[in-house]
Amino acid sequence: MKKRMSDPVSECEVLLKNLHEVLERQYSLYRREMIGETAYLEAVRPIDMAIGKVEMAMFQGSFSLIKSSSEYIRKQEKNQSSHDTS
Repeated sequence: MKKRMSDPVSECEVLLKNLHEVLERQYSLYRREMIGETAYLEAVRPIDMAIGKVEMAMFQGSFSLIKSSSEYIRKQEKNQSSHDTS
């Protein structure tokens, strides 16, 4: 039985959506003054970099960066869930 391969562009779109959600959660923490400006900027810098890598991978046709960015998202979501009290 053949395994159906997922569409790399769809994977990138899902990954970008997830990264933007993590970014929005960090901004929400900052706006609610649950984290300071320095902590916010430190948290969003790698997220912004991951977004840039995924976007470049989409345009260059190279999807090898998806896995590393996906791992970053999972780590951020885990950290977010332990910090968010709302």
